[in-house]
Amino acid sequence: MFGTSGDSQVTAFVEQGRRSSFSFNRKGVTALHLMLKKNSPPKHVEMLMRHRADPTIRSKDRKSPLDLVAKRRDKTYLNLLSRGAASRP
Repeated sequence: MFGTSGDSQVTAFVEQGRRSSFSFNRKGVTALHLMLKKNSPPKHVEMLMRHRADPTIRSKDRKSPLDLVAKRRDKTYLNLLSRGAASRP
């Protein structure tokens, strides 16, 4: 669903009114988890973050999107997710 195929899939997801922190399966994986695992472009991750995706939600394997980018040591994604986490109540 969230490969590198463009803005339209991310936009459609958000426009359908889906919660950006919705878990897709029994593993507790969110859209943000999927995008990061598929190496989606930063602009797609940023779109979800603007719609209040929560980078701190842990899947059943106890990994959050922040954990995924920290492990990769990817500063671009880490900065995007850290800003989102800091702005949460």
